[in-house]
Amino acid sequence: MPNIADRLDTIVRFFGKILNENEQTLGVVLKKDEIQACLISKKKNSWKIENYFYSKLKESGDGLIADEKDISEKLKQFISENSIKTKNVALTIPAESTRVSQLTIPKMESKDLASAVNTGIFWQQFDALPKDSENYNFSYQIIANETSSEMMEISVYYAEKKIVDQYLNVIKSCNLNPVIVDVSSVAQLNSLQIIFGDEIFNEPVAFLNYSNGENYVTVASHKATSVMPLNIIEADKVLLETVEEVVDINTGFWDEIFERLTSQIKNALIEFETKYETNAIKLLYLSSNYPTSKNFIIGIEKQLTDIK
Repeated sequence: MPNIADRLDTIVRFFGKILNENEQTLGVVLKKDEIQACLISKKKNSWKIENYFYSKLKESGDGLIADEKDISEKLKQFISENSIKTKNVALTIPAESTRVSQLTIPKMESKDLASAVNTGIFWQQFDALPKDSENYNFSYQIIANETSSEMMEISVYYAEKKIVDQYLNVIKSCNLNPVIVDVSSVAQLNSLQIIFGDEIFNEPVAFLNYSNGENYVTVASHKATSVMPLNIIEADKVLLETVEEVVDINTGFWDEIFERLTSQIKNALIEFETKYETNAIKLLYLSSNYPTSKNFIIGIEKQLTDIK
């Protein structure tokens, strides 16, 4: 089986070399309303993260990303205050800035698929994808289907070039070199692979991203990857932002709120298990930009009784 890092191509093919011993890269996460940054280094096969930085951002007028000047100023300040010398950046962009489609195509060797994609017109034949493909960045993942069928499935990630270019331009304005650009949902899966090894995907696992911005569930195994947005109603969002202040959430009132949320999570898990004929998903990892998540986790666990 290929490992998860091999299967999940970046949304833009700015492939840089993998970190060697004692090398450093600046990790930057950009969203519409926040920036995160840290210094990443590798030593003796272990990854080290230091100089973590987080800040809210001003909103831009066009609604694509946050104010570029605000991003640039804060990123330059972070680099200066921590005397960071590396120019290489691993950039993560929001999952909400990208789209994912599952396609079934005639089975072919990976090198033949790569050659077809490089013609520049390959994606135009699929109704599920934008016809003006010249305005999008595309990347794909081959799903390893162990069947005798002459067809195979691929996941296609795509984003408008004008959006991706905005993210890249603000990084370059800081005299930095974006060596890899990743989607947040894919980056989270890659982090699991780095921490636990490729065997983490021998069985399907799920990743819940819950924040005051984007909310989605990513499910992955060696067979496939799926990303499903969560549509949390505004009233529930407001209440969930106060859940950590509640003394006791074991009430019918909170049960209803978490039931609405977890019903979407359950649907995402069941859909993946059914489509790819996998074992039941037992692990759900949580990523959140809220400072504490104790009550939120209690509420989730009460509804998802078979999942850790």
